[in-house]
Amino acid sequence: ALQAEADAILKTERDAWEAAKNKNLDALSDYFAEDASMFGSGEAYRIRGKADLMRAMEDWINRTDMTSYQMLDPQVQVLGNTALLTYYFSVNGTSGGKNFNQSGKISMVYVKQDGKWRVLHEHSSATK
Repeated sequence: ALQAEADAILKTERDAWEAAKNKNLDALSDYFAEDASMFGSGEAYRIRGKADLMRAMEDWINRTDMTSYQMLDPQVQVLGNTALLTYYFSVNGTSGGKNFNQSGKISMVYVKQDGKWRVLHEHSSATK
């Protein structure tokens, strides 16, 4: 049962990367919990609330063309209706007309609400 929950979380995360790559903001509409927050790479302050997170995602999607991404060594720990997903990432593309290649680490806290896993908090840090 725990493996099935872990697999559902990994699918949700991969689907979110695909949605961002394909510039499909609607596919991300159920990704964040209403009271979600994020500490992003390069961001000075925490982003709070689903509405602000979706605005930040829309801004990123509008100025970025992602060509590839990887989730490396994902680990899911399920604790009841809460779970922790950690992994290394690599993403390539163009932003503002310039090529980029970024890699780093992500910690995602998921919460199960109404039978669906949603992101409650994301913390990412770029290493490159």
